[in-house]
Amino acid sequence: GAAEPVPRPTRAHADAVTARWAAITATRAAVVPPPHGLTLGYLSRRFERYPGAQLMLSLFGAHDRATVRVACFGSGPDDGSDERAVISADCDAWQDVSRSPAPATAAAIAAAGVHVLLDYDGAHDFNNIQALTLRPARVVASFLGFAATTGAPRAGGMVTRSGQRAAAPVDFLVADAVIVPPEAASVMATESVWYMPHTYQPQDPHQVVAGGRHALATPSGAAAAAAAAAAVRTDELLSLNIAAAGTAGVADDDGIVWPTTTPSAGSTPPVPFVAASFNRWSKLDPVAWTSWMNLLRAHPRMLLWLYGGGDAPCAWRRGGGAQPASNVSDLPPCARGAPAHFANLWAAAAGAGIHPSRIVFAPRRPRAAHLARHYAVDLLLDSRVYGAHTTAADALFTGVPLVTLAGGGFASRVGTSLSRAVQPRATWPRVGATHSAIEYEEVASRLVGHPRLATALRVAIDTAVGSRVAAAPPRRVPPSSPRTRHAGLFDAAGFAHDLEVMAAAAWELTAAREVAAATPGAAALRGAHHLVLPPAGGYDLQ
Repeated sequence: GAAEPVPRPTRAHADAVTARWAAITATRAAVVPPPHGLTLGYLSRRFERYPGAQLMLSLFGAHDRATVRVACFGSGPDDGSDERAVISADCDAWQDVSRSPAPATAAAIAAAGVHVLLDYDGAHDFNNIQALTLRPARVVASFLGFAATTGAPRAGGMVTRSGQRAAAPVDFLVADAVIVPPEAASVMATESVWYMPHTYQPQDPHQVVAGGRHALATPSGAAAAAAAAAAVRTDELLSLNIAAAGTAGVADDDGIVWPTTTPSAGSTPPVPFVAASFNRWSKLDPVAWTSWMNLLRAHPRMLLWLYGGGDAPCAWRRGGGAQPASNVSDLPPCARGAPAHFANLWAAAAGAGIHPSRIVFAPRRPRAAHLARHYAVDLLLDSRVYGAHTTAADALFTGVPLVTLAGGGFASRVGTSLSRAVQPRATWPRVGATHSAIEYEEVASRLVGHPRLATALRVAIDTAVGSRVAAAPPRRVPPSSPRTRHAGLFDAAGFAHDLEVMAAAAWELTAAREVAAATPGAAALRGAHHLVLPPAGGYDLQ
């Protein structure tokens, strides 16, 4: 039917808007900017060898020292890692507050003159809430590390057990319009939302891939990537050993039907289509697992590669029982002493009619080797309730397409945010960003069943990301470097620029609230106000 006409504003409404704008303008005029630029603080227990720290490695040095000073506070112990060394070196001021009680931590932040504090830890069990409640900075924002609202009340404070009113520990939640849709902000965040233009997540364009990062659009790069993939498949036991698994349509010794054709004698097994999920196993849920089993059933050449966390790759061997082993000797040697989920997931696959040999567990690897083994991955399958965050960024760094499902919470929407930020104004990277379990399975099935389509998508993602990696300035950006808006994934300098713009706006808004509290007619400034920085080219509403 025809759309309803937009109602004309009344004179009273127009007068109210005019009065509100006048109050805001007058209040802003009373706000004095920091005399020597903004001091931006970062507080985290995770300045160590940790996925979140690895995402931020190029952020600290990318800030514009002409307008911003960076002060970092490590509330966790020094693990002696390269990550800790890089972060402490790239901050203008660094303090280890790991042994400091909350009041001392707050005092250190205040003494450093921090105007805007970005707290990585949020409401984790290792949080800094006690220190933040002491209000060490005028503005405090929850940033990156905790994939949800902190639950801190909006401007106006909170009531303690003794009935006294105290300042809220956190003012803003750093997000984007995918992570926290504006229409859902009031139910997804108790803080005001600080909307970044493309994605809330920074990434490191300088991370090292063992053997190098390959440009898949070039013949030499594609050949190098193929050679790297072959080596990974050998090292990680990623093979379709059909002859050992059973004959088409006939149950093997374990009673599991292997639904494919047995190769002729002496022939080489086909190269598998490797669909991976490197999320920790606690993120798995029955709905996603059922989709994965359906994909394996529909596509006999597909292997499912899951993160195992052991010291060596682990694949099923002929002769082990398909059901949970009553004796540890029934398991493959690599699974003996391994986490229980190895045997449990093999048994669950067998119960779904999928041979356990089609699920392989990946070991821990050094970061450079972990990034390199993505060249053997054809598709990354996201988990449903708590999705891939750093894991998704790792895959996209080497061009691996991602199929993800945008759920109802922050933690389930990160994959969609990253997919849209690959090439913000293009639709093709978003084909894997789905909105229902049925769509998730259909899109994944289309890519698994059409490897050339998956390869074309991978080349396109790799080209977009690779252009930013190639153009990235040094990790410590020279002061003379031009500053540009955030262009998409792995543009660390652009992300830092936009973060600075938003930090300045947050500082100004918070200062204006303080002035408004004592200014008649400016009461409208009290309450939740979301901060929005539109993308440089405007919003793409596709």
